[in-house]
Amino acid sequence: MLHATVIDDKQHIVTNLAKGDFSVFEDGHPQTITSFQHEDVPVAMGIVVDNSGSMREKRAKVNAAALNLVRSSNPNDEVFIVNFNDEFYLDQDFTSNINKLKEGWKKSRRAAVLRFTMRWWRQPIT
Repeated sequence: MLHATVIDDKQHIVTNLAKGDFSVFEDGHPQTITSFQHEDVPVAMGIVVDNSGSMREKRAKVNAAALNLVRSSNPNDEVFIVNFNDEFYLDQDFTSNINKLKEGWKKSRRAAVLRFTMRWWRQPIT
């Protein structure tokens, strides 16, 4: 079995290809394609979110884009969320549950605010 994803020169997925559009070679020898089908194969992916101060203003758009990606993906895809600034945090382990992923993004925001607050309070008074 051979899975393939085809993208064009503008990085768009090409979905209208037929069996005759492909050639498969093994050790330089052409192989017969005995079965060909279009299918959305579930994948496992990680979303790594930069939680540093420079991203603070962009965070809502990042979260919305990530959520749209997950919503438009195969329902059987599994996703994890890691956020980082000075350290990294696994806010949600692999899941296909959209509600758990939303909670993971909420944890990321709360953790960022808490870390920022703690860092601010630790600053020496001059």
